[in-house]
Amino acid sequence: MRRFRIEVVDREGKLRHMHISAPSEEDVDSAVAKRGWQIRTIEGEGAYFFFCFASAPKFSTARLAFFFSQLAMLLQAGLPVAESWRLICREMRKDKAAALLEEGVSKMERGMTLSAAMEGTGLFPASACRILAAGEYAGTLEGTLQLLGAYYERVGKTRQKIVQALIYPLFLLVVTSFVSVGAVLYILPVFAALFSHMQTPLPAVTRLLLSGGELIRENSIGLVLFLVAATASIWYGFGNEIRRGKIEGALCQCEKARELYLSWCWQRFSLVLAMQLGGTVPLTEAMRLAADTVDAPWFRQRVYRSLQYLEGGLSLNEAVRICAFDTPYVGAMLRVAESTGNYEAILQSIAAYYSWRLESLSVKAGKALEPLMLLIIGTIVGIVVLCLLLPLLAMTTELSQ
Repeated sequence: MRRFRIEVVDREGKLRHMHISAPSEEDVDSAVAKRGWQIRTIEGEGAYFFFCFASAPKFSTARLAFFFSQLAMLLQAGLPVAESWRLICREMRKDKAAALLEEGVSKMERGMTLSAAMEGTGLFPASACRILAAGEYAGTLEGTLQLLGAYYERVGKTRQKIVQALIYPLFLLVVTSFVSVGAVLYILPVFAALFSHMQTPLPAVTRLLLSGGELIRENSIGLVLFLVAATASIWYGFGNEIRRGKIEGALCQCEKARELYLSWCWQRFSLVLAMQLGGTVPLTEAMRLAADTVDAPWFRQRVYRSLQYLEGGLSLNEAVRICAFDTPYVGAMLRVAESTGNYEAILQSIAAYYSWRLESLSVKAGKALEPLMLLIIGTIVGIVVLCLLLPLLAMTTELSQ
């Protein structure tokens, strides 16, 4: 049995998020169809009991960029989708991922769409599969594959820059933390016993660290249970669409967090929306499809709510403003789109702007974290060294007297 997370539309037209256990996606489809519901998205979560840990291997950003770019190039050359997929599989090493890709080819040959076959393999991000499904609907499959290839290539380069900037400070931080904990738990108690035997008081900083180490030793099991419970609570909170929406709504109360959150959402939403409009998809349907590609429940609910205002005759800018998921830049650009009528180009500009901004913020954050982590390491080392040296100085002073 596998566990699936699905998003369905019930008979009353309400959007529902739920989990269901079934042997395969086909069984999920049949079970949902019996209720008269319509599946919007389906995502496998692995085994029934261990779905948090057992899952198919995921492609790295480098392999995603290679796969999407190569597939777009082969489709432009006129090859069918299934044959193009099979040619790419031959160039990849034979492992579990290759077997899953071969299974995806078989599903496409039986009539399954490219996006559904990709989602069924479990190798591709759910958001990429949704974007691809939107491209299929708009008739812009090749362009969508090129966009995904360029996107994951850019993500890989940005991630590599951040990792290169942080790997050495992270290594030092981990080593320093282990050494510091070892010193507090095993070395300082030796000084404490020696000073107690000599009836000499320890310095205040050393006594404080000794108290902390004693507290950790006495409550080690409780501390581990607390960390496990905290991790499980975070997992539980973000594992449900409704709870995630509430958490995201609470974060958006902070102006800076809201700005960063909306930048990420609009970067993807506007890109897919422009692609849909370029494929002559009606605006309301294009917005529904674009919203489904954004893995942000709070933002998606705002988009769905804005559709009511659009159907009531308001402009896109007014609907976005009333539903409170706009930004000053988005509002200004949508007003330009309304005056010129060129929504596709304006939405592409919004996507390009926020993509550049998020990439710049990522690089800046990586550069800022490097000196910050070195400062933390220096502080930890300084405190531990002082706590080790101060007793020795006190002992020397005591003996000299």
